[in-house]
Amino acid sequence: MEELLDSDSGNDPSVYFPYLGANGDGFDHIRSLGDNVFGFEDLPNGGDRDYNDMLIQVEIA
Repeated sequence: MEELLDSDSGNDPSVYFPYLGANGDGFDHIRSLGDNVFGFEDLPNGGDRDYNDMLIQVEIA
């Protein structure tokens, strides 16, 4: 977190958002894979585009 807040932009880690326009690489890093299942791509510029780097399933109760 400190790297994002300091004045040195050269040490900033990659941060990805669910909003395409907010990602510096212009790539969508989250994709719906089915009924309330979302896959995440963790590499810049789409990486390997497998969307299996993290999977989240939402259950609404």
